[in-house]
Amino acid sequence: LSQRIERIEALNKNSKEVYGIYTSLPSDLPPRIGELAREITKDLKTRYEKTTAIEKYLRENHAYTLTPDYVPVDRDFIDYFLFDKKEGYCTYYATSMAVMLRTLGIPARYVEGYVLPPEHTADNVYTVTNNNAHAWVEVYFEGFGWLVFEPTTIYAGTMDYKTVSQSFPAGTSLSYLDMIEHYRQSQSSGQSVPVDLTPVQDTEKNNHL
Repeated sequence: LSQRIERIEALNKNSKEVYGIYTSLPSDLPPRIGELAREITKDLKTRYEKTTAIEKYLRENHAYTLTPDYVPVDRDFIDYFLFDKKEGYCTYYATSMAVMLRTLGIPARYVEGYVLPPEHTADNVYTVTNNNAHAWVEVYFEGFGWLVFEPTTIYAGTMDYKTVSQSFPAGTSLSYLDMIEHYRQSQSSGQSVPVDLTPVQDTEKNNHL
């Protein structure tokens, strides 16, 4: 019993730390960012529904470009992306989603890393360049931990578990990393998910860093 109590206390402590850190916002954040987040999610009840609603909103209402205009020096970065220019690259999408979720009291964090290309050499070596750099969002859910969400339009579906897993037959025994790799390869070739659902070798190399 004492061990269970200690475990529960540790979980509660961790939860408080997560909420304390990952729901914080700057004091000068423009109010209409939070107002927009509340408007998008006003008819939704669960945190997951609210998270996916904001993810979908950003995908459908903002254009992807690697050459956006400079943000005016007197403007908030996120406010300008959401309400004025409405175009940018992954940094714009991920930052906006993380902040919008925090205005709803949902713990979220901005994450940077690399998305591995689908092609590799015969030795399973991937050539990763700055072109593979990417940013996405992780959201904290009690009992599950940090889950990945992908608001950037051109990457939609390549990182979130729900989209990828539903592309495979029921009962598929592949690990999530294997499913991600098969899914990414099929998308890059314009084909449906491969029929040969054998595990991909060296799946550690196929994860997002």
